[in-house]
Amino acid sequence: MTNQLKNITDLLEELTPLAKEMEKRKTEATDIGFNVFQLASDTYYRENFHSYILYNLINPEYHEEGKLFMDLFIDCLNECGPVKIDKKDFQNPLVDRESDRVDVRIRDKVSGKSIIIENKINDAKDQYRQIPRYCSIEEDAGYKVSSIVYLTFFEGKFISTSDWSPKEKEEILPKVTYLPAVSSKKENLIDHWLERCIKSSKHQDIPAILRQYKNIIIFLSRQQMDKNLMDEFYSKTQVTDNFRTAIQIREMLSNLCVHRANKILDRFRKDASAFNGASVFSHKGEYRAKFQDSELPGINLWIDVVCVETETRVVFTDAGWNGDETLGLFIQRIKEGENFYSEDPNHYVKTFNYPSEESQLYNYLGQLFKKLDQVKQEEAAPKI
Repeated sequence: MTNQLKNITDLLEELTPLAKEMEKRKTEATDIGFNVFQLASDTYYRENFHSYILYNLINPEYHEEGKLFMDLFIDCLNECGPVKIDKKDFQNPLVDRESDRVDVRIRDKVSGKSIIIENKINDAKDQYRQIPRYCSIEEDAGYKVSSIVYLTFFEGKFISTSDWSPKEKEEILPKVTYLPAVSSKKENLIDHWLERCIKSSKHQDIPAILRQYKNIIIFLSRQQMDKNLMDEFYSKTQVTDNFRTAIQIREMLSNLCVHRANKILDRFRKDASAFNGASVFSHKGEYRAKFQDSELPGINLWIDVVCVETETRVVFTDAGWNGDETLGLFIQRIKEGENFYSEDPNHYVKTFNYPSEESQLYNYLGQLFKKLDQVKQEEAAPKI
C-alpha cells in the first residue's frame, strides 16, 4: 500500500464515526417550524432567555399552576442528582433571577433552604470562583444550599474547580446536579421536567407554550451539535497531512461516479450482445453507461445505467419504437415488469442504492443482458 493510499485509509477510519454522526444529524428535522418565541424576537439565542423562561415557569406567581412546575422540577432534581430535596422545604418559595448575579435562585425563608440554578445552556464559561461565591452569598444571607443545578445543553460539561479550595470541593460538589437539556442516554431537562409539565398542566394555553419552548431547545441543541461536529472536523484538518488527504478524498469522490460508469461499461460490454453500441457520457451532472441501438427486430432500445452519488438507476428508454408492442409490454414480456417503475410511457427505471446494493446491481445487469440476448436470438430465429 502506498503512503498516499495509507493516509487516505487512516483518515477515513478516523473520520467514520464523525461522518456517521453528521449523517444522523441530516436525517433529523432541523426546521423550528411555527414558534412564538422565534416570532417574538431573536433572544432565544441568548443565555438569559432560558434563565427568564425557567424563572417564570418555576415561580408560582407567574402562571395559574401554582407550585406544580416547581414541585416537578424538584422531582427532576431528585431523580437526576446526587441529593434528595424535601419539597416540604420549599412550601414558601421566593424565586428570583439575576439577583447577586445568580441565574435563577429558589429560597424559602421558613426552612432556610435554597436551590441555585446555573444556566450554561449556551456554553458560557465559568466565572472566577463562581459557584463557591454563590454558596457564600447564600450562607451569609442565612440559607443552606440544598442543590446546585448546572444546566447545560449536553452531558459532558462540568464545573471548573481549578480555583476552588479542597474544602469547597468536598462540601459543594456532592450537591451539584449536572442536568443536560437534551440527551438520548441519560436524565435530561426535557424528558424529566418539561414533558411532565406539559402532561400535568390543566391550563388550556400553558402546554402549547411549553411545547414551543421544548422545540426551541431541541432546535438550538441541534445547531450546537452541528457546530461541535464541524469544530471536531476542523481540528482534524489542522494537521497538514490530514487536510491534504481530505482534499485528495474530495477529488477522488468527484470522479467516483464516472469511474463507476466506466466499470459497468467494461464489465458488460461483451455481455450486451443485444446492443451494437456502448459508451459513457455525462448528462446534467450524472454519468451514464449507455447501451444503445438494439438490433432486436422492430425495437430501438436504450439502457442507461445512471450513476449518481448515492444510487445507480437502470433506465429502459424507448428511442423510437417501431414494433407492435409498447415498451411497457416488452418489459412485461421479458418478465421485468415488477422490477421497474415508470416515469412515463417511454422510460422505465429500477434503482439500486450505492454502495450497499452494488453487488445486487452487477448480478441483476448480468441476468438482464442474458434475457435480452435470448430475446434477440428468439426474434432472429426463422418462424415455422
